[in-house]
Amino acid sequence: AFLKTLEEPPQDTLIVLCAENGSLLPETIVSRCVPVRFGPLSEATVREALAGDWPLDEGALDFAVRFSQGRLRPELTAKVGRWIEIRDHMIRWLTAPERPLFAQISEEVSRWGSSDDWRFVLEWLEGWFRDVALLGGGAHGERLINRDRLDALRQCAGRLHPEQVQSHYRSVLETRDGLL
Repeated sequence: AFLKTLEEPPQDTLIVLCAENGSLLPETIVSRCVPVRFGPLSEATVREALAGDWPLDEGALDFAVRFSQGRLRPELTAKVGRWIEIRDHMIRWLTAPERPLFAQISEEVSRWGSSDDWRFVLEWLEGWFRDVALLGGGAHGERLINRDRLDALRQCAGRLHPEQVQSHYRSVLETRDGLL
């Protein structure tokens, strides 16, 4: 019945389907739809939307705006404090000279496995290695998600060859995709 409605909607009707991941929709649905992709919101727009009921300091708001990457993320207001703690722990771990990079990532991620924080860890790691790659390619600070941790990014970029950065980035994506 739903397919029939999509094929022949009632007159003066517009049906809007929203999906976080369109590739998970059945092909019979996708073939009857016209995809509309939206670009990311500006940092100013995200800041304005999040700032209304913001319970934390300006630094936390800055992180939330950059981490959201142009998306409205209402869960940030409740979790950003914890996520900043996790991020800072991960940065210390990633930049520690005595620890082989990525050697014990599963152990680190498992520390947050009892909550939804592991999703954040993987998403943040994706952004971190993206930033390391951009920095290695000569990008300026305004394009970096973790620009408030520029020294740590530079330190990590100095330890890794571009191929290693790409490999770590791919590993994070594969892990995330395998868990979701």
